[in-house]
Amino acid sequence: MIPLTGIIAWSAPRCRSPWRHQDFWIILALTFGAYGLSTLIKLLVHRARPQLWKVLTPETDFSYPSGHALISLTVITACIWLAWPTKWRRVVLVAGACFLVLVGLSRLYLGVHYPSDVLGGWLMGAEWAGAVLLIVRPGREASCGRHRA
Repeated sequence: MIPLTGIIAWSAPRCRSPWRHQDFWIILALTFGAYGLSTLIKLLVHRARPQLWKVLTPETDFSYPSGHALISLTVITACIWLAWPTKWRRVVLVAGACFLVLVGLSRLYLGVHYPSDVLGGWLMGAEWAGAVLLIVRPGREASCGRHRA
């Protein structure tokens, strides 16, 4: 997710929009704020990871919420945020939804999370993304040279 976040943040200022620099900071707030939120909640909840079978990639931190689910949702939200005023919005929306489902299923398949960890990560990611975008959306009218519908 870090390389994808870098690419998204790098591309935002290259849009021909008066909001391009704001988009850069929105993307960073979404993704790095999600990382901080995930870390904080894991420390507060202290939920142990499932011991269903020997895992291929052992995790050393706590289970709830799934940081992969939370952070991937906010990164995909940033992608959708940038693509929304363009003709690519549907492609990004469908590809992002598929990616999120695959991330969630992979966490369960690997045995490193309970289903509630993944669902909790997605819900917290949606809440975080919604809060960030609610704060900045009233002043944003256009992105990448197109007006919002």
